[in-house]
Parts: sequence; structure tokens; C-alpha cells
Amino acid sequence: MPMPPAIEGLMTRPGMFLSEPSYDTTVAFICGYDAALMGGLLFGFREWMITRLERGNNLAWPALVELAVKEDPVTAASVAE
Repeated sequence: MPMPPAIEGLMTRPGMFLSEPSYDTTVAFICGYDAALMGGLLFGFREWMITRLERGNNLAWPALVELAVKEDPVTAASVAE
């Protein structure tokens, strides 16, 4: 599934979409975008992250992403591309 144009733009030009590009503002933007799509953007993402990490079923997706980046920043960056 291709990325929506707003998410592609966020990845390539975060300053155009966020007043202060940071992890927290990026999560807020993605959560808002997901809410506008009634959960369609992130459907299954949390479960995929739990399977990938083999733990974290008590965490929300932003915490799972942080965990993945802390464990292996190189792999986490390549997943985003």
C-alpha cells in the first residue's frame, strides 16, 4: 500500500507539516491523520510492531516505535523507507 501524500511529505519535508519537527509532534500529526481516516492509516501497525519486536503487547504504537529505534536504529530507519 502506498503512503498517503501527507505522510510522504512529512517524511521528506517535516518542517512543512510541523511547526517544530520532533518525535512528539510527528506522533501527534500521525495520530490526527489516523483519526481523520477513522483508524484506517494505522490499522494493524501496532500488531505488526508487536510481532516484529516479539514483545510490547502492553504498549501503544509510539512506544513500540521508540523501543524499535533504541534496539536497532539502522533497521528502524530502513523500515521507514
